Amino acid sequence: MKVLLVDDEMFTIRMLQSLIPWEDLGLSVIGYALNGVHAYDLIVREKPDIIISDIRMPEMDGIELLKKIKEMSIDCKVILLSAYADFTYAKEAIKYGSSDYLLKPIDELELEQSLKKVISEVQGSKNQQKVIMKSEQQLLNLTLFQYMRTGDGVYKLNSLNPKHYFNFDQYFLMMIQLMYASIDDYDNSSNMEMIHGGYLTKIMAKFLDQSGQSYILFDYERGLWTSLVERSGLKKREDFSKELIEFVYAESGIHVTVCFSSLASNIQQLPSLYDDLRVLSKYSFYIGDEDVLGYNYNCNITELNEVRDSGLIKDIDYAIGQKDMAKLLLLLKEAFELSKVHNPTVMQKICEICAKTVKAFGKHIPYKEAEDHLKAIFDQANYEWFEGITSFKELKEAMYSIVETMGEFMSDEKTISYSKPVKDSMRLIDRRYKENLSLEEICQEVAVSKNYFSYLFFKRETGVTVWGYLTTVRLQHAKDLLESTDKKKL
Repeated sequence: MKVLLVDDEMFTIRMLQSLIPWEDLGLSVIGYALNGVHAYDLIVREKPDIIISDIRMPEMDGIELLKKIKEMSIDCKVILLSAYADFTYAKEAIKYGSSDYLLKPIDELELEQSLKKVISEVQGSKNQQKVIMKSEQQLLNLTLFQYMRTGDGVYKLNSLNPKHYFNFDQYFLMMIQLMYASIDDYDNSSNMEMIHGGYLTKIMAKFLDQSGQSYILFDYERGLWTSLVERSGLKKREDFSKELIEFVYAESGIHVTVCFSSLASNIQQLPSLYDDLRVLSKYSFYIGDEDVLGYNYNCNITELNEVRDSGLIKDIDYAIGQKDMAKLLLLLKEAFELSKVHNPTVMQKICEICAKTVKAFGKHIPYKEAEDHLKAIFDQANYEWFEGITSFKELKEAMYSIVETMGEFMSDEKTISYSKPVKDSMRLIDRRYKENLSLEEICQEVAVSKNYFSYLFFKRETGVTVWGYLTTVRLQHAKDLLESTDKKKL
């Protein structure tokens, strides 16, 4: 803690400097002033934690200095010294918030005890301030995360003064995901409470701290971390991302991948950045087997739009083929969330998705076999028809009504049919479940890229990751072995 000495007698200043074991108390004397005016200038500039001041001084006395400190709401503690046992001085000192009032000649033990009391008060105040700031930061992070994901709560967010915590003049968004190279990686990370307990979050925070960049790192959720990073240095975003990947692996032995957004210059851009990045992260297999994906690095806005549209339509087509209307409704909800960005291009995109959804139904319901009311939908519900609907609410209701009608027709028992790559990988896993299979080995067997296989085929068709399936197979074999052993004992 910093201490400022104030007295018009140099002898008293020198005595105070040598009288108290400052370092032993965790204190540092940062300077002195011979009057209140000079003292106030030093207080504003140096921001001391503790001030020891005489009362009677030229130009501005100790009481006036104390009064000005209180008026300006300067956060510091003041110990006043006086050669006069004057009750009026003591009364004024109490009125303006003096921490103590000591008489000269200065008693060393008395001053040291007073300093210890003040140190405790300052520490308590700072700890309380830290708790308040931490609570405010947590509330801001929750509100900011909600706004980022949904675009809602902008008024509440502004009331928390987010610019006090982060500079939104130039920043970018990062998404960090776990990447499993082998079944051992999956087992290790799946069994580690440290992931959900915040261990990897601390590692990432450590890297961001060492980078010197201002940041807000959100907690692990839905399989990934999201972080705002201020773009204050000259380092490229792709190099920054690669260094993060290397650092996390060096510290934990865990593989992660990173996607980063384009640069933004205000907080209003945050929801669209998040939406773009979520799409890029979800459909990263379309770009290739990259550990880092980012805008103006290996992906541009045209590619993103192609990825967004083709990926969503493929998912919609697959859900219809599997007769999974619940999944289809979730995908359409994702499409309708685009309406939060109010512009004609987005509404045209939603109409296009609706029209393609009807067309996808036509691939799975032969026109000749369809009932008359279904044929009417196929004949009528094209892009122009959806575009002619006058409100977003009516468009949404019309699309949900079509899904309900088509779903009723397709409501006979659903049959599950896996694609050839998934069937081949299942056979490989059933055959070699005891080994530490790597993703590369499985992908070589089915002849597809790692990301393409992990998301597009296995997770989407089976509902679990390839490592989750392998774990299930191992558990089933262990169960069968136990049962056969028990039968032999009988």
